[in-house]
Amino acid sequence: MPLDDFALLTLRLSEAGEGRDEVLAEAGLTEEAWETQEAHWAAALDAAETTHGDADGVPPLLATYAEAFARAQSKLHTRAPLTFERYAELTRALQGGEAIAETLERAGLPLSAYLESHRHWTQAMTTDRELALRFAQLLARGVTTAR
Repeated sequence: MPLDDFALLTLRLSEAGEGRDEVLAEAGLTEEAWETQEAHWAAALDAAETTHGDADGVPPLLATYAEAFARAQSKLHTRAPLTFERYAELTRALQGGEAIAETLERAGLPLSAYLESHRHWTQAMTTDRELALRFAQLLARGVTTAR
């Protein structure tokens, strides 16, 4: 199984819950065949890290896997980010000490939706000073948008 396919299937299975057998069937794999693929790639990634030793940087195979996993995430998670105000509201709750699982459950959101929005808005704020200032203001005063 190519590394990109392995990364995509790993992600799909991590989100499948009780639908794991269905995801494997769609991929044309049994649980035993999947375990063989998992063992192969785990050994390859471990060997890459071991042989890399203390050299600077990330071993090339691990970097390639990370890139493949990021592509898989982009492929599976194509939903629009949360609104800026909603993202700020959730971030403020989390910074206030609320547990992430409880906060997101109450908001009816999966962790992936928050993380994708975090990536989107953080990237936007690095190039838009006004947006970054607005975010700081929303965090400082609190946000009360409708759920």
